[in-house]
Amino acid sequence: MGSPRRGKLTVFLGYAPGVGKTVAMLEAAAGAKSAGRDVVVGIVEDHGRAHTAALAQGFETLPRAQVPYQGRTFEELDAEAVLTRAPELVVIDELAHTNVPGSGDREKRWEDVSAILTAGIDVFTTINIQHLESLGDVVGSIIGRVQHERVPDPFLRTADEVELVDISPVALRARLSEGNIYAAAKVDAAMSNYFRLGNLTALRELALLWLADRVDEGLEEYRDAKGIRDTWAARDRIIVAVTGGAESITLIRRGLRIAGRVAGRELLVVHVVEPDGTRSATAPDLMRARELAEANNATWHTVVGDDVATALVEFARTVNASQIVLGVSRTPWYGRIFSPGVASRVIASAADIDVHMVTHSQAARVWRPRRETRPGSAISKLRRILGWVIGALAPLALTVLFIALGPGAVSLSINFLSFITVVVIVALIGGLWPAVMTAVLGTALINWFFTHPVGSFTIAEFENILALAIFIAVAVAVATVVDLAARRSRQAQAAEHEGSVLSELARSMIAEGDSPESMVESIRTTFVLDGVAVLSKDEAGEWAVTASAGEPVTTRAEATETFDLDDDTALLLKGQPLSAGEQRILDAYAGRLLRVLTESELAATRSQARELSAGNAVRTALLTAVSHDLRTPLGAIKAATSTLMLDGIALSDADERLMLTTIENGTLRLEKLIDNLLDMSRIQSGAVTISTSPVPVSDLVVSALAEVGAENVRTVTAGERGDGGDAEGAAAEAVVGPAGGAAASVGNADRSSSRTVSGRGAADGYGPEITVDIDPDAWVDVDFGLLERVLVNIVENSLKYGDGAPLTIDASTGAEAVYLRIADSGPGVSDDALETIFTPFTRLDESNAKGLGLGMAVALGLCRAMGIDLSAEHTPGGGFTAVLTFPRCGKGAMTPPDGSDAVPATDDLFGGTSGTTSADEPGGEDDELIGAAAGTASAGDDDSVRADVGEKAADDVATTTEDDRLQAGEGRR
Repeated sequence: MGSPRRGKLTVFLGYAPGVGKTVAMLEAAAGAKSAGRDVVVGIVEDHGRAHTAALAQGFETLPRAQVPYQGRTFEELDAEAVLTRAPELVVIDELAHTNVPGSGDREKRWEDVSAILTAGIDVFTTINIQHLESLGDVVGSIIGRVQHERVPDPFLRTADEVELVDISPVALRARLSEGNIYAAAKVDAAMSNYFRLGNLTALRELALLWLADRVDEGLEEYRDAKGIRDTWAARDRIIVAVTGGAESITLIRRGLRIAGRVAGRELLVVHVVEPDGTRSATAPDLMRARELAEANNATWHTVVGDDVATALVEFARTVNASQIVLGVSRTPWYGRIFSPGVASRVIASAADIDVHMVTHSQAARVWRPRRETRPGSAISKLRRILGWVIGALAPLALTVLFIALGPGAVSLSINFLSFITVVVIVALIGGLWPAVMTAVLGTALINWFFTHPVGSFTIAEFENILALAIFIAVAVAVATVVDLAARRSRQAQAAEHEGSVLSELARSMIAEGDSPESMVESIRTTFVLDGVAVLSKDEAGEWAVTASAGEPVTTRAEATETFDLDDDTALLLKGQPLSAGEQRILDAYAGRLLRVLTESELAATRSQARELSAGNAVRTALLTAVSHDLRTPLGAIKAATSTLMLDGIALSDADERLMLTTIENGTLRLEKLIDNLLDMSRIQSGAVTISTSPVPVSDLVVSALAEVGAENVRTVTAGERGDGGDAEGAAAEAVVGPAGGAAASVGNADRSSSRTVSGRGAADGYGPEITVDIDPDAWVDVDFGLLERVLVNIVENSLKYGDGAPLTIDASTGAEAVYLRIADSGPGVSDDALETIFTPFTRLDESNAKGLGLGMAVALGLCRAMGIDLSAEHTPGGGFTAVLTFPRCGKGAMTPPDGSDAVPATDDLFGGTSGTTSADEPGGEDDELIGAAAGTASAGDDDSVRADVGEKAADDVATTTEDDRLQAGEGRR
C-alpha cells in the first residue's frame, strides 16, 4: 500500500487577537461535523471567553499532555494522541505556539501540525499576521517589539485554504473595551499599546496584502495550467518601458504617479535590448533609472527581443500586466510614414492592455530610418544583407551572360527557369523581401531584353504575360515558404531547448539531490550567463550571498537582472539579458531553487540540532562522571581528615597510618582524574608537541607496569621463546607471590643498565597475573612519557574490566613495524562496544562507576599524535586486545642535534587538528623513579629477564585494594 494522502490544511488568519479566528474556526468545524465528518478538538485556547468555551464544548476533546517544567505543570497539544485517535479533522488553535521544553521532539506547534498532516489528517488552525516569519521585521517596527513565535512562510503557503477573519479596527477596539478580549485590568494597557488604531490599521493592511499575494500566486498557477494568455486585470500591474535615456526618469516618475499609493498595485520597469546586447543608452543612464525604480519599490526587468514592441507586449502578458506606459518622441511626419514607431505597434498588439503614451523631446530630432529587423524575422542580419546583394547582382549577371550568347541562343523558358533559380537561392539566403526584390528585377530584365518587342516593357504575346505572372507568383511563393521554414526551424530549436531544460529540471526535482550551488551553476550554464548569485537576508536584515557561480555578483547594482524569489531571497543574474521565453523557463528554475534553498536551510538546522544534541550528551556524561569521581575521593578524604581531627579519640599508629593512606589514595585518584581531563583537553585543542627518541619497548613496558603497581608479573625468558636462551636463563623466571612488591630487571646486549618494576602490594595477595614477552630487538622512535601514559591507560583498562583474568603483554618485530599487544582473557567486549571503546566518556561496564571513560580515548589521541596506530580486537578464546603498531627503528638510533623530532600531531579525536606537547625524555629521572622500588635488581644476561622479590613492610601494602589503585593511579611521571 502507498503512503497516506497528505491532510488538508485550513488556516484562519487574523490581523490581531480578538478578531474572531477561533470562533470562526469552531463554527467551520461545527459545519464539518454536521456534514458527518469525524471532528475532534486537539487544543483550543478560550482565554476565559465564555462564547469560545461554549462552542468548544460541542466536540470530542482529546486530553492535553501534562508537561512539568521549572516546578510548574503546563498543558500542551498531545500530538501523539491525535495520531493515535486518527480523526478525519482535528482543530488546533494557535499555530505559532512554542512547545514547553520536554513536551516532545518537536519544538514548535506548526511542526506538530506538519506531522499530523503527513499522517493524512485534515487540520483547522489559527494564526495572526504578526507571526509570519517574512513579516517579523515589519511587524516589529509597527508594534515596537519583536515577535519570537513565528511560522515559516513556506509552510503557511502549503495551506489548501486560508480564510481571512476580518473586522474593522474601530470595531475591534470596541470589542476590547467591552472586555470581550482581555480582562478589564488589562484593557487600558492594551488600548494604549498594541491596540492603538494606527497599529491595527497597519496590521490589517499587512494581512490583506499578504492574502492578496497568495491569491495572486494561485491565479498565476491557474493561468499557466490553462495556457491563458489574455490579461486578467485582477490586480493592477503597471509596466513602464524605458530605453535607458534621459527620458527614462520622466517615464518612471509618471508610472509612480499612476500607481500612486493604491495598495496592491505593482510597478515594473522594463528595458528591452537586442539579442546582441546593444543598448540605446549608456550604463550610467541605465543605472540612474534603475536606482530610481528600486528606491520606489519598483522591480527592474531586462528583456531581449528583436522587436521592442513584440517583446514588450509578450512580457506584459507573461506578468498579467494591466497598463503600459510608453515614451513617444516628437518624430517628423515623414518619419512616421516610413516607420510607425514602437508605440503604434504596441497599441496595435496590446488589445486589452491599457497603453499610456507620454511625449518627450529627448529622442533624436532628425528622423532616421529604422534599422531594427521586422517583427518575428528568423533570418540573421548578415544573411539578409547578403541576400539583398545577391538579389541585385545575380539577375544582372544572368542578363549579361544571355546577351553575350547572342539572340536566340537560349529559349525564353530557359531564361525564366534560370531567374527562378536565382530567386530560390536568394530566398534561402536572405528571406522573403530580398527574394521578392529579385523576382521583380528579374521580371523587368526578362521583359526588356528577352520578350518581343525587345527594348520595351510592352509584351506583344499573351503567353509571355502569363509566363511573367507565373514567374513572379512562383518566386514569391518559394521565398515565403523558405522564410516560413526558417522561422519554424528557429521556433523548433527554441522549443527543443526549452523542453530539454524543463526535462532536466524535472529530473532534478525527482532526484532530490540538488544543492543551491549546483542549481545556481545549472542556471548559469543553461542561460549562458557570466555570473549568478543568490542573496538572502541574515538575522540583522543585511543581504549576503548564499550561493554563487561564475563571476562574483554581490549586490543588486552589479546584476543585469534581479528576481525576488521571496521577501528574503533574491536571484541575481549577470550577463546577456534574457528573452521573454527564457524568463518563463527561469520562473520554473526559480521555484525549484527556492525549494532547494528551503531544504538546505532545514538540513542545516537539523545538523545543528544534532550537533547541539551530541554536545549536550557529552556534557551530561562529563558532568555525571566527574560529579561521581570527585565525590568519591573527596568523601574519603573528608572522612579521614575528620577522624584525624577528632578530639578525645586516641588512634593507634596503624589507624593513623590507615587514615593518611586513605587521604593519599584519594589525592592520587583526583590527580588521575585531572590528568585525564587535561590530556583530553590538550588533544582536543591541539596543544601537544612530540619529542621522540629511540627506546626499547621493554623499557616502556617496565615503566608502565611500575606506574600501575603491577604485583604478579611473570616475564618470558629467551629460552622459553626459543631464541637461544639456556636452561639457567629459563629457570631465572619468577612469579611474584604475596610477600609484597615485584621487581623485574630487563637487560640486553645493547643496554647495560636495567629497569626495575616495583609493585605496591595488596592486602589480598596476588593481583591478576601479567605475562610479559618482549623481543629485545623491538625498538621504537616515540615520546617516552606520552607512550608510557598510553600503556598505563590500556593496562588499567584491562585490569579494571578483565575480572581478574591473566594479562599478556608481548612485543614482536616485523620487516617494517613493531607490534605491541596487550591482551586479557577476561569477559571481553561486544562487537558494538569494540567500535566505540575509543569514544570519550565510554564505559564498558556502567555498574562500575569509577572512571570517566576517558582512558582509552586519551590513549588513542596520544597515539595519533605520535603517528602510532592503535586498534582494538577480540582475544582468541575470549577477552580484549589492544594492538599498537609502530614504525620500526634501529637500536640506539641517535636523536637529532636539536634533541627532538617535532612531529605535529594531527587528526584528534573530534576531527580537529592537534598541536604539540613536550614530555620529559627518558633518562635519569625515570631511572630514579623505577629504581626507587624496594628490593634490588640483578644484572641479567643479555637476553634474559629476571624478577626478584623485594622487601616491603606489611602495613605498607595493606592500605589500598587493587581496584582503588587502578582508579587512583600513581600520577604522571
